[in-house]
Amino acid sequence: MNRKAEETAARHGMFPAGCQVVAGVSGGGDSMAMLHLLLHPTFSLPVTVCHVNHMLRGKESDRDEAFVAKLCKAWGVPCKILRCDVAALARKKKIGVEECARLVRYDFFEQTAAKLAEASGAPVRIAVAHTLSDRVETMLFHLARGTSAKGLCSIPAVRGEIVRPLIDCSRREVEGYCARHNIPHVTDSTNRSVAYTRNRIRLRVVPELRLVNAGAEENARRLMEDIREDDEYLSALAEEALLRARRGQAYGAGELDALPVPVKKRAAAMILERWNAEKSAAQIDRFCKIIGEKSGTLNLSGGRRAQVKRGICSLWEPPEPYFEIPLTDGEHPLPGGGRVVVQTFDKKSYPAFQKIHKNEFHYRMDCDKIMNNFVLRQKRPGDRITLSRRGVTKTLKKLFCEAGLTERGKSLVPVFADQNGVLAAGRLGMDARAEPDEHTVRYKVIAFV
Repeated sequence: MNRKAEETAARHGMFPAGCQVVAGVSGGGDSMAMLHLLLHPTFSLPVTVCHVNHMLRGKESDRDEAFVAKLCKAWGVPCKILRCDVAALARKKKIGVEECARLVRYDFFEQTAAKLAEASGAPVRIAVAHTLSDRVETMLFHLARGTSAKGLCSIPAVRGEIVRPLIDCSRREVEGYCARHNIPHVTDSTNRSVAYTRNRIRLRVVPELRLVNAGAEENARRLMEDIREDDEYLSALAEEALLRARRGQAYGAGELDALPVPVKKRAAAMILERWNAEKSAAQIDRFCKIIGEKSGTLNLSGGRRAQVKRGICSLWEPPEPYFEIPLTDGEHPLPGGGRVVVQTFDKKSYPAFQKIHKNEFHYRMDCDKIMNNFVLRQKRPGDRITLSRRGVTKTLKKLFCEAGLTERGKSLVPVFADQNGVLAAGRLGMDARAEPDEHTVRYKVIAFV
């Protein structure tokens, strides 16, 4: 197993020179074997153990915590422990217990890794003990639930800073390693319960596959690697196609529809992901259908929809309700996020502000050219702007369209106006009538922060 893990780590570049490792250790056989291996001369890496007590199994959870702490002390390994009532947190967040436990674990691992990296300046990797058996079980789980090629690739060997050195080793190999090296470990009693879907796959489905062929897990590994290589290649083609089809924040439907089906489906999935939308196989098929028909809509979450209109595939979001905020000197939040600071300067004090804030985006207006009712508001029908120093007059509707804004994006652009109309529109430009000149004595400055 040492050799297999070493080859896996080298093939995926898991541990760069001089790196430190944060090891997620539950106390079970897999994580204890991984910890032993990382400390073994095969790797001999500086390791910090992280253990999370999820407080889900009462005394058994406390036993696991005490076991890991005691063993780390005996082995001379730094150990960080987090206690978290995951069941209560899951109820608060309104998510599943297993999902909540996973989020808590990885957040703890990542925070610990960030602190180590900041203190040492060295790269840090987070090692977790998923095995080939875990990978096969996950693939079967995805297959049963319905998945794409990416789902059939199952658990990756590397994801960002997270590495899995045992990903090519079966659970049987890990158990043999623990036995040969007399590695102590604890057993999670819930692993024997068939009430959990993954346990049913582990205890019932995989043994049947081994009866068909003793090498079933290794054959599954080769298949997953073949699928991963194919998927990475096709996904790269889809990324390139999206760059060519890009139209501001939208995409050319004709170019998308002309793609080969495997590439088109991946491009559709990428668009849905960028729009934070569901990307199930059925949803991808529905999306591809309206792309092929060059017209139509697809309902997404939150009242949003994907639409294909006049050959353009775009995201429609419900516009922000109308807003209008009186502007006085001081700080004001923007509806789309961020803030603006409004300040008034006389001719003598303004140069000092300009020197200090020269790299900050801001508008400088002649204070005395701003008429009554100075407000920050949403665009109104018929709003026009004569762009400062360009002498070009445009409706805001046209200006926003040229900027490639979505309908919701247009509704969030802050419009600075007075009783005579638009003074400035977001970061897109200022109206010429507010431009300072040689007669200006006071400046109104709008700074985006």
